[in-house]
Amino acid sequence: MMLPLRFSEAASGDVITTSERYRSVRAGLDLAFISELEEHLAIIRSFPKGAPSISKRLRQMPLKRFPYVIVFSLSGEWLTIQRVVHTSRKRRVRFLRR
Repeated sequence: MMLPLRFSEAASGDVITTSERYRSVRAGLDLAFISELEEHLAIIRSFPKGAPSISKRLRQMPLKRFPYVIVFSLSGEWLTIQRVVHTSRKRRVRFLRR
């Protein structure tokens, strides 16, 4: 069963900013980023507890082609994408900035 998914405001901003940056680097790179993100979101929706925990309430899944991780929480029957962040960002900024 696939769980319903929602994005935090911060995560939505992360995706928009990142895809715009990739679009400016090379035509179509933004679409490749979004495609990989969607593939990983489908995996998370199907197997949310398969991703490693990084705190009591947060889990993360790295993308394969791009240096980003999807940070999400599971509460009840909802998955909330908290952030989609570059792996070189500092942990405090990565997960606590809203």
